[in-house]
Amino acid sequence: MPYTAEPRVDAYSDALPEWQRAICREVRELVHAADPEVVETIKRTRQPQGPGPRRRLAQAQARVSTRYARPSTPR
Repeated sequence: MPYTAEPRVDAYSDALPEWQRAICREVRELVHAADPEVVETIKRTRQPQGPGPRRRLAQAQARVSTRYARPSTPR
């Protein structure tokens, strides 16, 4: 089943090294296959400020963090 891709997620993924892009594509496909109602979004577009910015930047360049949540449904 096709899904609606979030352009900001595409832009974020396209800026990553090839090995991270491949992982992002695979995880994205797996998540959408498991739950077709999942909604993609970007929570932050820049690094948070605080102590250790160089360390955080190095960590961000070395990995990709993903979180998935179902949209809230009325009870």
